[in-house]
Amino acid sequence: MNLCGIYSDVKLSMLKNFLNYYKHDFVFLQEVAVESFNFYGYKEIVNLNRERRGTAVLFKESIPVKSVCQLSDGRGVAVQFRDVVLINIYAPSGSQNRQQKRLFCGRHDAFIPGSSKQVNTWGGLQLCSRSAG
Repeated sequence: MNLCGIYSDVKLSMLKNFLNYYKHDFVFLQEVAVESFNFYGYKEIVNLNRERRGTAVLFKESIPVKSVCQLSDGRGVAVQFRDVVLINIYAPSGSQNRQQKRLFCGRHDAFIPGSSKQVNTWGGLQLCSRSAG
């Protein structure tokens, strides 16, 4: 879910109501602009860059997350739950950023685990692809 940098109390309250209504186990957020959400019933991993923009993963307090990996530029967070790795990644967007997208996708390939675990990727990664073989 792209938050477009929301930080107002009204919009954060709307997000909280969304979580309370749908009760998702995991929520993947992009363009995060707050250091913490403090939503009852959820733990969080927030990854902000120097400009205070980034990504986050919210998950129910009852879910045991084994490990966390964060990209230093704030554009990604990965969490492991049981034998599943869940990745929230936000690639640069816009046609004016084609070169930036290519560099991002190539540079951050190592972030996506190459293990036997099941990997689920969410977020703005539609422009990144790996060649087969």
